[in-house]
Amino acid sequence: MQNKVLVLSASYEAINICSMRRALLLVLGGSALTVEESNRVIHSPSLTMRVPEVIRLCRYVRVPYKDISFCRKNIILRDNNQCQYCGKTHRSEELTIDHIIPLSRGGEDAWDNVVTACKKCNNKKGSHLPKEIGMWPVNRPLVPTSATFLHLIRHMGHERHKWRKYLFFEEASPYESEISRASSSVG
Repeated sequence: MQNKVLVLSASYEAINICSMRRALLLVLGGSALTVEESNRVIHSPSLTMRVPEVIRLCRYVRVPYKDISFCRKNIILRDNNQCQYCGKTHRSEELTIDHIIPLSRGGEDAWDNVVTACKKCNNKKGSHLPKEIGMWPVNRPLVPTSATFLHLIRHMGHERHKWRKYLFFEEASPYESEISRASSSVG
């Protein structure tokens, strides 16, 4: 997560998260400005600069509403890097995508039929239906909306202090510890 950079529109709205490399290319190419810097420094033969944590695009980019693309990265993001069968959190590369109703049994590649699973749980479930093996997903798989996606970005912002003011967090909210405590006891 340390190599991720929050991207803001020209009007300071959070619109994306990109890699540190992409952010550096945007800043050096003049397409974006660094808004917040990290403590990390990169060096090249002709340049030394701090790595950005938050960048803002220089030109206004209209971001139309669009469906979130159905891909492995977004499925893992939706499921918060958690195996939906055992409930354990894993690194992205340790997770697989499982079809709740397997393709071989008439299932589809669809948001409401796929979940993240660790390799052990995915192998155990195999091509069985959940009721046949007694393995039910922890969370009901849903189609994420743009609002959901923004919520996920906000969730990631909990660990990135410099992102917070751009993701509509209240810095001194009296409810923040209660919300954090409640969400950790639910999961």
